[in-house]
Amino acid sequence: MESNFIEISGNTKNVGITMDECNIIYHAGQDVPLTLLVWTMICLSMHQDGQQKAREEVSQVFEGQPPDFEGLNSLKIVPMILNEVLRLCPPWYYFKRELLTRR
Repeated sequence: MESNFIEISGNTKNVGITMDECNIIYHAGQDVPLTLLVWTMICLSMHQDGQQKAREEVSQVFEGQPPDFEGLNSLKIVPMILNEVLRLCPPWYYFKRELLTRR
């Protein structure tokens, strides 16, 4: 990583592009889980039967205990709901790119 930084440090355009790409990755990593949770709540509020099935599954698997990885891996309905929400309401971004130089 240090060698890459030394290589591009003389070219401010490359540093700027690299910083832009890092910002895109950082912000996308924050927004996707938030967007998924918001759309999941909206979809579940519109489909009470799915909400009830998810609630029953979580109650049955965890039985009042704090969630753990083993219990999360045994869930069947909740991951199906999350995947369906991602299919129906995919979080995507549109970033306009501009040409820096013409060849």
